[in-house]
Amino acid sequence: MTAGVQQLFDYVTYQMRITIGGQNVYLNHFPFLCFAHGNPELYSDNNLFLQCFGHVHSGPMSSSDDCGRLQYLYPTQYDVGVDNNNYFPISWEELNKKIKQQISDWRLEHPKNEYETSNSNA
Repeated sequence: MTAGVQQLFDYVTYQMRITIGGQNVYLNHFPFLCFAHGNPELYSDNNLFLQCFGHVHSGPMSSSDDCGRLQYLYPTQYDVGVDNNNYFPISWEELNKKIKQQISDWRLEHPKNEYETSNSNA
């Protein structure tokens, strides 16, 4: 990123963990197939991290090689790239709603007795 563009931002980094309204969020340009506290099998809702990513250009017109790998993501992850969101930025409220729905749908497909664990973080 050029110095002129960097001046438009308060902070520039490759990855970051933040909290929005009490929700832990992991930001990275790339989708991670494995990241701390992202698996709803192992962590309760208040210990889950949501991951916001870009890079893969997963919108409806996309055919990138990375799109096939997205089936392996946790339901706690979402592509916030504009091409996946009608070419507009997505608000926190909309993003949170979409991810919560993904988690809910995932849990319906994976009944709790299938993934119960003795993990103390659950």
